[in-house]
Amino acid sequence: MSLRGVLRGFGLQVGRTTPRTFASRTRELVTGHPTLTAVAEALLAARDVLGEQLRGLEKRLRDQARQDERVRLLMTAPRSQWAHSLA
Repeated sequence: MSLRGVLRGFGLQVGRTTPRTFASRTRELVTGHPTLTAVAEALLAARDVLGEQLRGLEKRLRDQARQDERVRLLMTAPRSQWAHSLA
C-alpha cells in the first residue's frame, strides 16, 4: 500500500511533489492526526531505507559495469546505459 493511498483514504491529497518535497508535504498533511503521523513516519522511514539500499545496489552495479571491457564497449553505443549493457 502506498502512503498516498493511505492518506487519500482519509481525504488528504499529497498532490504534485518532487522526491525532495514528498516527505515534508506528507508531514504537513498529517500534522494534528496522531495515528496518521505514526503511520506516515513509519512509511517514510521505510522509503528512506529502500532508497539507500537502491543507491548502494546501483553503485555496485555501475562499478561492476566499469570493470568489464565488453560492457564498457557496449556503453559507447548511442542511447546505451550501463544497466542495459550488463543484461
